[in-house]
Amino acid sequence: NDNNVSIHPGATEIYNHVDDNCDGQIDERFCDTTANCTSTQFCNTSNICQAKKPDNSSCTANQECTSNNCYNNTCRPSTWNCDTTANCTLNHFCNTSNICQAKKPDNSACTANQECTSNNCYNNTCRPSTWSCDTTANCTLNHFCNTSNTCQAKWNCDTNCDGINDTYQENACTTCNCITGQTQDCPLQQGVCAGAQQTCTQGVWDICDYGSDYSETEICGDNLDNNCNGEIDEGCTTCTPNTEINSTHYCDANGNIQEKETDDIACGANYMCVSGNCVSVVDCESGITTNVNKKCHKTCSQSNKCKPIGWECDTYLDCESGPKFSCKSEDSSFYCGTDNKCHAVVVKTIFSTHSNGLEKKVYYSYQKVYVKGYGFEPNKKVTIYIVTDNNAWVNGTEIQQFSMVNPINVTTDSEGNIPNTLIWTLPHWYEIYKISKKGTTPFDIVVDENQDGKYEIGEAVNGLTSFGFKVDPVWAADKKGDSKDDFKQGEKIYINGDGLAVNDTNITLYIIPNTNVSVGTNICSGENCLNVSQSVQAQVDKKGTFKSVVFCTNDLPEGEYKVLPDLNNNGIIDAEDILAMDDSDEVGFTITNEQTSTTKKSNGESCNENDDCSSEYCFIESGKTALTPFWGTCQNIQAINDKNYSVSWTADNNTDKYILTDTFISSDKKIYSTDYTINSISDNNKTFNYLAKGVHCFTLKKCDSVNNCESEESLGCVSINFGCGAAKVGEQYTVSWKKDELFLSGLELTGYKLEEISYPHIITTKGTTTTIRKKINNPDILSENKQQNQERVYIYTIRSRYGNYHYRSEQEVFTPTPDNGCIQIFKNG
Repeated sequence: NDNNVSIHPGATEIYNHVDDNCDGQIDERFCDTTANCTSTQFCNTSNICQAKKPDNSSCTANQECTSNNCYNNTCRPSTWNCDTTANCTLNHFCNTSNICQAKKPDNSACTANQECTSNNCYNNTCRPSTWSCDTTANCTLNHFCNTSNTCQAKWNCDTNCDGINDTYQENACTTCNCITGQTQDCPLQQGVCAGAQQTCTQGVWDICDYGSDYSETEICGDNLDNNCNGEIDEGCTTCTPNTEINSTHYCDANGNIQEKETDDIACGANYMCVSGNCVSVVDCESGITTNVNKKCHKTCSQSNKCKPIGWECDTYLDCESGPKFSCKSEDSSFYCGTDNKCHAVVVKTIFSTHSNGLEKKVYYSYQKVYVKGYGFEPNKKVTIYIVTDNNAWVNGTEIQQFSMVNPINVTTDSEGNIPNTLIWTLPHWYEIYKISKKGTTPFDIVVDENQDGKYEIGEAVNGLTSFGFKVDPVWAADKKGDSKDDFKQGEKIYINGDGLAVNDTNITLYIIPNTNVSVGTNICSGENCLNVSQSVQAQVDKKGTFKSVVFCTNDLPEGEYKVLPDLNNNGIIDAEDILAMDDSDEVGFTITNEQTSTTKKSNGESCNENDDCSSEYCFIESGKTALTPFWGTCQNIQAINDKNYSVSWTADNNTDKYILTDTFISSDKKIYSTDYTINSISDNNKTFNYLAKGVHCFTLKKCDSVNNCESEESLGCVSINFGCGAAKVGEQYTVSWKKDELFLSGLELTGYKLEEISYPHIITTKGTTTTIRKKINNPDILSENKQQNQERVYIYTIRSRYGNYHYRSEQEVFTPTPDNGCIQIFKNG
């Protein structure tokens, strides 16, 4: 090697089977095989001894691994022989130690299906392959876990035997012998058993009931086949004279069996009557008249007749003491009622009212109609109907309830009075006008005392010869819009309209003297025309409403007047104009020559009505002190056209809670209130949503944890002009809507969908919102009575349904009553 310059002392040894550094050793540091290395090394591909690799290191041969087990190019423990069960032989699985293990028999503990011979590891235990449940809770609806631990369908059974499967159960169904309610003839069908039937109850036939006259042995003397064998009184002799045999027969004076007499047949003793009541009766020669007291008008006589137990009279003479044979007089303190009992003559009265119980004859759109009465039988349930005006009430007339309002049942008090009761929350006037059979809006109130759906003479009618009350779309009012009948010269007259037959247009309003007007008359101030006093234009909105159109009345003389609307501005009185008049059948309002006072009172001064105050708001109602210092004083109240309003106060860290009170006063002076407890003492304001239309006065009390409170602090009042309706918890109100007249091509109007959404009064992120949707499957139903048990706000929308599922779009949703489709429910009222 002397000629090889790379070989010399100090040269680097390389793997070439040559002693490169002339140290006497060939290829030191290198190896040919792992045998040349220590036990913890292997000879790598560079022929260098390298430390063997730990588990989970990549490898290409067993010798590279400490465990001497290179499995799928990764060093694994020496026992590792699988990654998955697919690496194992039949009936073995790859366990968590990566060792192929024999599969486990049933009832062995397991963690996966592959561990089990059955391939079914259920709830960490090997189970048979069909095992799918431990309990019924593991099964789907209407299935149960059977004794083989398999989910099995339950039997669908008819448990009450009505022919309809109503219950799913784990046991087989019990067979019904018959359908509940079915009937069939009883085995015996002769004599008193004729027609007897038995009824199926809970799948079992009832025992036959053959009646009280049935007997297994014949009853003598009753002329009946008691044992139902086809023979009457077999083996019997005659009866004891002048005695009762049974409920249908008696023995006469000659010992013969006779059938008992029915009502109104002559008799001689009680036992001769089916009713067991033989009484003296006054007979009228000409019969009984149809008047309320059932009086005779010619001659009369007395005789004994069979009558029902409890019968007292057929004519008023039966109610008087002693026999009478001349009955021409009509004076009597008693009358014979439809119940054939004697009653003291009482004048019965029913009439329409305000909410305060005072009589009211004329109403307007969306107002509430109350009724009140007296002179009735005490503690008696009666039915009150609203019907279109009928001036020809006769005995037996069917009572035809007006379709937009339901009859109500009322119980009279201990003195026979009908308490002031809400019967109808009026809808849009034009909706009433369209449905009224006369095309007008007067109504009668009928009290059906015996609840048979018919009018009988003596029952009370408000409007027997005239109408009981009426609904008008136009009225003279004060500045707030409340109806007003009397004005002073110089006082402003405000005209309001709601529910008119026209919308989104201008109409002309005239003040005319109180006189009868006729269709076709020209409206002018010249000869042969109406004596027109004043006229003014009114803008009618899309709902047929206009508000507070002002007439200046300084030039009107003292007298009686009406407001005449010219709905089409043609200068001629049309039929629709007359129907829309303010009190078309009566006086609209009057003007007196008393001059209006020009002195107005300041805020805080006592007052009697709004016109007394410069602020135009006066709170006054007898006996009310809840709003002190507001009540009975002039108040400067902010008016807003919004349903939301915020109140604020100064927070007080020395208190435990606040009690915030919303006291509401409606236009008809009804008062409601709700208290809200606010536990966060850092709060200093609250926002109310969907407030009722009217005046709201807010007060605040600061209280400790046991409800000891400081005096109330006023947070002021506000008039909500564009608000909701109002009611208290438990008070009934009506949601109503107009009938949809926009027909979709090829589809029939089949009903509506009424949606009710409720919110908490105070706006809060924690308040829950609930929605209730109800299908109404009758297109002629245009209202629904409601009653709430929570102090919340309820918002209503109504959508028309055509066919089975076609609804008008959201843009065509109707807004029903109450005001603006919403109502605020108060706790107290």
